[in-house]
Amino acid sequence: MRIYSVRQNGLKGDPILRFLFVGDAGVGKSSLMFHYVDGIPITPADTDAVAGDTYIPTIGVDFRYKTVHIGSQQQSQPVKLQLWDTAGHERYRCITTSYYRSADVVLLVYDITNRTTFLNIRHWIDVIEATSGRRPIYMIVGNKTDLVSQREVSQAEAEAFAEGIGAGYTELSVVEETDCNRMDAMFRTLAEAALEQRVEKSAMKSNTIRLAAELPTEQPQRRSFFSGYC
Repeated sequence: MRIYSVRQNGLKGDPILRFLFVGDAGVGKSSLMFHYVDGIPITPADTDAVAGDTYIPTIGVDFRYKTVHIGSQQQSQPVKLQLWDTAGHERYRCITTSYYRSADVVLLVYDITNRTTFLNIRHWIDVIEATSGRRPIYMIVGNKTDLVSQREVSQAEAEAFAEGIGAGYTELSVVEETDCNRMDAMFRTLAEAALEQRVEKSAMKSNTIRLAAELPTEQPQRRSFFSGYC
């Protein structure tokens, strides 16, 4: 694992990375965020998989943060993660799209028991890139593997799609205790990739500024005070 020193690479202070949870309503974005931040499984009664009055959709955006340390204990880099849970309902789109512009990592979440939520991932990518004008790091997350008997999207199909768009891919369940460690490792890996991308962009910007400073500027031709006079 590469360790990036913020001071050595021209970045001041501890980095702050923005992670967005994006996807259709009801796929479990909020549950995934709480599962990761709290480090404990979500009970089935609290998940978005439960129908009826239990499901309370996110209104606009919800926010949490968590600090992770990248690297070994001797050479660890603290990185603060801003975690933004965006609403999947169309009526909140005007609110959520403003958060796409500065995202470092986007977790595209779908429900493995609902094929439509998987097919809509392409739509979410188009909205994000049209809004932000750039491409963040994508991670596709198939949620609700505890309901595998109701699966409508095969793991092979989802992996092939992720590979085709250059995204990472994983499947998990917020009600499985064993997935807590997997989520922690996933977020650390994504944070490292985002930090590497930021350092590279910072280096490119510094090189561009240095190159511009070194280029000779065209000197204006000196004109005699008497030029133009006979």
